[in-house]
Amino acid sequence: MNESDIPRHVAPTIDELYPDLAPEERTVAEANLAQYVAVTLRIYERICADPKAYARFRRLTAREGTLRSGTLHSPTC
Repeated sequence: MNESDIPRHVAPTIDELYPDLAPEERTVAEANLAQYVAVTLRIYERICADPKAYARFRRLTAREGTLRSGTLHSPTC
């Protein structure tokens, strides 16, 4: 299997999710999403930088019996 065989998932745009937003509302929604993603990424980076926090994160996010491609799946840094 090469990279072109892997299905790609394209996230919907703000316009697709909320087609009735006015341009000003769309701008606010995009800014809010960008801030949310930035905060989430900072939290994740802090967890990954701290081995104890990362071990706790792995325990909290592990799901027994959840398989992906035949292996147990949980997020990794």
